[in-house]
Amino acid sequence: MGTDIDGWIEYRDADIDSAVWFPAMKIGVVYLGRDYDTFGYFLA
Repeated sequence: MGTDIDGWIEYRDADIDSAVWFPAMKIGVVYLGRDYDTFGYFLA
């Protein structure tokens, strides 16, 4: 069975107390297919 990843890479202001996150890019731009090692990072 395959595993697909979909989502966004986000960033927040350098202010550590900031709870506001901003979208940078969709993961699909850098995610080229099923990759279980990459999937493992999202579960860590």
